[in-house]
Amino acid sequence: MLKGILKKTFPIVFLKNIYLYLNIFKIKFVDIFIYRKIEVHPSLFLLKTIDKPFESEKFKISNSANLYDKYLLKWNSWEHDVFVLNFDEPVFIDPNYGWAIKYPNQLLYNSLSYSYVNYLPKPSILKLVKNKNEALQLEKCISIRDTGEENYFHFYNEVIPKLFQLEEYGLCLSEIPIVISEKLFTKHYFQFFLINTDLFKGFNWVIQGTQYIKSNQTYFCKPLTHQKKYLDKFVKATEKFFEVRDVNRKIFLTRKKNRLRYIENIDEIELEISKFGFEIIDADDITIEKQITIFSGVRYLIGIHGAGMINMIFRNNKPLTIIEIFPPVTTDYLPYHYIMLSKLFGFDYSYIVGKKEVNKFSGGFRVDILELNEKIRKIL
Repeated sequence: MLKGILKKTFPIVFLKNIYLYLNIFKIKFVDIFIYRKIEVHPSLFLLKTIDKPFESEKFKISNSANLYDKYLLKWNSWEHDVFVLNFDEPVFIDPNYGWAIKYPNQLLYNSLSYSYVNYLPKPSILKLVKNKNEALQLEKCISIRDTGEENYFHFYNEVIPKLFQLEEYGLCLSEIPIVISEKLFTKHYFQFFLINTDLFKGFNWVIQGTQYIKSNQTYFCKPLTHQKKYLDKFVKATEKFFEVRDVNRKIFLTRKKNRLRYIENIDEIELEISKFGFEIIDADDITIEKQITIFSGVRYLIGIHGAGMINMIFRNNKPLTIIEIFPPVTTDYLPYHYIMLSKLFGFDYSYIVGKKEVNKFSGGFRVDILELNEKIRKIL
C-alpha cells in the first residue's frame, strides 16, 4: 500500500534514485555486519580471467572534438571478469535475486555476474531460515539466475550466453538441470526461442518462482560481454523469420512514457523523421517474430537507447546505419552496449545526446530537432 501511495505522489525516477541511495547506505554500513563472503578455492574454477574489452582495436574509442566522447573514453580502461565455476558445496539459491547462499548468511558473489552493483539488494536471511525446509533439493544444477535476467538485452548478451559458455567447457546441458527464473521463463521472447528454435532442445529446466532451491553442486559462470559468436547463435536460429526481400527499411524505434526513458517533444520529432520516410515502431507493441523480420530488413535505424536496440543483430552483417539517442548524461559515462555491437557487426554508428526537460525526474528529455535533422541528412 505504501509503495502505491509513493508511486502516485512522486515521479518514478525520483523514487528509484532515493531507493538507490538507501541501498548504497545499507550495503556500506549494514550488510557488512550481516553477510559474509564465501572465499572460493581457485581449484574450483574451470576458467577465471580478467579481460579489457576496449583494449582491442576493434572496440577502442579515440578522442575527438565531440563534446561527449570524453564519457565514452572511460570505457577504454574498463575491466571485465570472466569465469566458469564448479562450486561443490551445498548452497541455497534465493528466489528473489538468484543469490547463492551457504546457510545461513554466507554469500557466493560468483553466483551473479554483477553482484557488487549498488542497486542489487542482498537476500533475506529471515526468509531463508523460515523456508529452508521446503526448498527443492537438487544434487547438481546449473544456475543462470542473474541481475538483469528479465531484460530483453541482457537475455541475449549475458544470461543465455552462460549456457553457450558452459557447452564450450564440456558440460552436457541436457544432463544437468538448469535453474531459471520463472519471470524470465514466461517472457514471450524466451518462449519464442524455446518453441521455434533448437537452441534449448532437450534441456531440463527448473523454473524457480518463490521456492528456494538447495543444490549440492552448482555451476555458475560469467561469459565475456558482447560476444559475436554467441549472438550469432540467436541469428542463425531465427533465419527462417528474416525478411526475404531487399526492403532497406528506415526505422525509428521509440519508447512509451511509462518506460522511464522517453522524448518529451516526440510529436515534433516523429513529424520530422516521417519527412525522411522513417517508420515509427515501438518494440513493445510487436511480437518477437515480427521484430526479427523487421530488423533483418532495416537499412537505417534511429533509436532511443534501450533493450529494443539489440534487435540490430538480426540485420546479420548486412549494411546498417545507426543513430542512437541517449538521454542527458547524469553520470560520467554513456552506455557502451550498442557502440560495441555496431563495431562487432560492422555497422555505421553515431549518436545524439538529449537535453534536460521539464519531466526529467520522470525520465523525459528533449531532442534537438535541428541536430537530428542534420544527422539524418548526413547518413542519407
